[in-house]
Amino acid sequence: MLAAALASDPETLNARAAQYYSQGNYAKAEPLFLEAISELPAEDAGRHGLYWNNLAAVYRALGRYSEADAMYSNALPALASSFGVDSAEYRNALGNRAELYLRDGKAAVAEADALQLLAAAVRFRGRLDEAESLLKRSLAIREGAVAYTNLAEIYSTQGKFTEAGRCARRALAMYEKTLGLNHPLVAVGLNGLAQVLRQQSADLEVEPLFIRALGMLDPKTPEYQLILANLNNYYKSRGLHGSALEARRERSTNALKRPSLGD
Repeated sequence: MLAAALASDPETLNARAAQYYSQGNYAKAEPLFLEAISELPAEDAGRHGLYWNNLAAVYRALGRYSEADAMYSNALPALASSFGVDSAEYRNALGNRAELYLRDGKAAVAEADALQLLAAAVRFRGRLDEAESLLKRSLAIREGAVAYTNLAEIYSTQGKFTEAGRCARRALAMYEKTLGLNHPLVAVGLNGLAQVLRQQSADLEVEPLFIRALGMLDPKTPEYQLILANLNNYYKSRGLHGSALEARRERSTNALKRPSLGD
């Protein structure tokens, strides 16, 4: 019984698949990576991103470039939300996709990913104007939700809140179109937009965005706790304390549980 449980454990499946990949046995690696992904909890964005990146490597090795591209497109938002755009996990996947495009003869699109990598590096060093320029050049070649999110964060830091809001809305629209309206990663886009709108004092929109984001996530996940903390900070910034704050939290919780028409 224990052996059977271990055999279907995502980490075990991923490790076995990685071993076959390292041996060049892609035919055995592919179904194991697929099974590992299917066994992951939906809200585990970090491991989804890592495993999609692994599966993309198999497709790339097999010359199935369109399938590899689709896996990288899934992986990058998940890795960015879980580990950050400055993380080795995100940068590794972005570099892998750039290499894929070069192999596929898409040098211009590869340049877009290279520009994003460079933007992350200069942003880390505090050179925001340079990072902004690089992201704009990348988006002019290929639009991407993560790039728009990064640009929105830079604009917010610079105090350019109108531009930040425009980029955050574009990122959210792309997440929704690509992943569906209720995907956990859409919650990341909702949280980002809510944070930008707070800075613009667009209060009527902020609370519904936070509440919708929370409704997509498992309360045990770090993403849920982060967004809940952001919502609580928003309430406190509006002067809600003590019993008033608790009443507002209860209304928010009830809104999350209330079924929509047709449910």
